[in-house]
Amino acid sequence: VIVSRTKGFAIVSDVNFSYSLITFDPSSGQRLNTLVGPLNVLMPHLALNSRNEVYLAVIDTQIATSGLRIFDAGTDIEITSTPLNVGQFPPAFIVFVE
Repeated sequence: VIVSRTKGFAIVSDVNFSYSLITFDPSSGQRLNTLVGPLNVLMPHLALNSRNEVYLAVIDTQIATSGLRIFDAGTDIEITSTPLNVGQFPPAFIVFVE
């Protein structure tokens, strides 16, 4: 997701299929920071809401680490202390209806 001309968030995978949430500069493509990972869990989707929060969906076999993680898009600080439990099925995608 693109936050501004100089900042975006992306989910990337390495050669071992470990996933990370990173920030990058869309104008240059340069990686800025790694916020999560690399982890051996699936991170299928992320979304930005109108409050400038980035939601990251995490699917893991461990219920305690599966759910939604929320980050402040301006500071990159994680707002959630543990992933938000979204029920029986792990999150596959995120949609905001406003």
